[in-house]
Amino acid sequence: MTGNIRTQDIASLKTILDGTSASIQIVGPDGVFIDCNTATYTLFRAQSYEDIIGKPPSILSPEKQSDGTNSEAGAKKFIDTAFSGESVTFEWEHKRLDGTIIPCQVTLQLITYEGQTCLMATMIDITDLVAIRRKSELIIEKSPIPIIDVRPDLSILAGNLAFGNLTDMSAEELSVMKLSDFNVQNRVGRSLTEGIETKSPVSGDLDAVVPSGTKHLQYLYYPIFDHNGTLSSIIAYYIDKTAERRAVRDIIALTEKCQAGNLDARLDVSQYSGELFDLTKGINGTLNSVIGPLNVAAEYVDRIAKGDIPPKITDQYNGDFNEIKNNLNTCIDSLQQLITDTNTMYRAQKEGDIEAKIDTSRYQGVYLDIITGYNDVVNLHISSILKILTILSSYAEGNFSPTLEKLPGKQVLANEKMDLLQRNIQSLIRDCDTLIHAATHGELQVRADEANHQGDYRKIIEGMNGILDAVVTPLHDAGSVLERMAVNDHTVGMDESKYLGEFVTLASNINAVRDRVNHIADSIVEISIGDLSELDTYKSIGRRSDQDRIVPNLIKAFENLQALTTDTKMLVEAASHGTFNVRADADRHQGEYRRVIEGN
Repeated sequence: MTGNIRTQDIASLKTILDGTSASIQIVGPDGVFIDCNTATYTLFRAQSYEDIIGKPPSILSPEKQSDGTNSEAGAKKFIDTAFSGESVTFEWEHKRLDGTIIPCQVTLQLITYEGQTCLMATMIDITDLVAIRRKSELIIEKSPIPIIDVRPDLSILAGNLAFGNLTDMSAEELSVMKLSDFNVQNRVGRSLTEGIETKSPVSGDLDAVVPSGTKHLQYLYYPIFDHNGTLSSIIAYYIDKTAERRAVRDIIALTEKCQAGNLDARLDVSQYSGELFDLTKGINGTLNSVIGPLNVAAEYVDRIAKGDIPPKITDQYNGDFNEIKNNLNTCIDSLQQLITDTNTMYRAQKEGDIEAKIDTSRYQGVYLDIITGYNDVVNLHISSILKILTILSSYAEGNFSPTLEKLPGKQVLANEKMDLLQRNIQSLIRDCDTLIHAATHGELQVRADEANHQGDYRKIIEGMNGILDAVVTPLHDAGSVLERMAVNDHTVGMDESKYLGEFVTLASNINAVRDRVNHIADSIVEISIGDLSELDTYKSIGRRSDQDRIVPNLIKAFENLQALTTDTKMLVEAASHGTFNVRADADRHQGEYRRVIEGN
């Protein structure tokens, strides 16, 4: 924007300038004052025209500005910029002619004055504003709240130590920055532009990224306007809510951990200070006072759940925690009573007292339901056992007709086994009856089918069949030998080594009969050929029993034949000697033998 002002009516211009409260000077091309208005004399306390006109602007400035800048060099910079055609506004410390320093707001702009290109300098006394500003700066500087004073162009005029600490920047770094230079994210609220447009404070929240990390801030932008409504500065207030935000996140995380069962979790109080330190320390203390009894309760519940009944809690607790303790102790008493009564009933039942039960009058609630269930289960099993024993008693007495009534649930397995027992025994009895009936009717070839039986039942049938085999085999062998003997075939006897026990005796007796019959047959053969030498043998044998007719009569036969032979021999021998009057005693003989002797 050019600041060149053109006028041909110098008188009118002077009238206007003299009517202006601001100090106005005209600086000619040669760099000295060529004119000024009345307010200039008043402002700089000049006594005459010559105090100002013809003098350079440097007479109205101290050698150095308060910030240490050389006034002549600094002024030249602004003057050169203005002579280039750009209007320049800045604050400057001027010096009155009496030596006092006065702060002013200076505006330089080109003007054509009496045909020359000149500068018009407008100076406004801002002593009051600077005083207020200095007070504000002092307040801002000492404030624990981060505050900055921002120019209309958003450059930072000043910032307090709290703001420097917040942004990790020094005053020198801040002095060359604009508000827009900061990395601001996630702003929520009205913008500074809205505040300037509406000439009202605006506030909200934002995240600022600084070297030490991201800060969560609450902001208040307060635009300040002069009496003409022109924006003169912006006061920006920031409240650092980073710690509060972190505390909220940490508390939420702690809550989630506790809800997930991590009762050892705590807040790190070293991360906080002030009231947040007290808050986090208080939260940890609250958790300690709550979780201590809860840990005891959790340990007891865990032990009880694993079947380890702990001793009663004796520690002292207050309020509701004492109620938890009392409830746990009551639970322990109930469980111990339940265990004692259950063990007592078990021992009694084990010793045969089937009427032993648990006294339900000592229980209530779910424990009553448990004990009632125990008793009902015992009664059910005892009832089933008694029913089974009744059936087994009938079977033991030989009555296999009763059948076990159907039992409930999985006890039906007992029905299946009892029915199987009944069928197996009845099948065994049927096969035994069959074998007995066949044996008593001489059907010794009949056998039971062993495949129809299993286990020891099969062994019984195998034994029955084996008994019959053991009886029938020697009987068949004996019958075969006797059948041969019936037709006088005495060549085959019984092999006694094939038999055991009484069957050996049977075979031995049959073989003895065969041997004696053979002996008799041999004796007959010998008699048939006139050999009577066996007489002495039979005499030595003698009568074998009271009913023995064979040996005595064989002896008698031998004796009769021997007597007949002896007498015949005597008669023959006598006759051969011519002695015919010798006679045998016929009375010694009987039957045909006597007639032989008598000669009939």
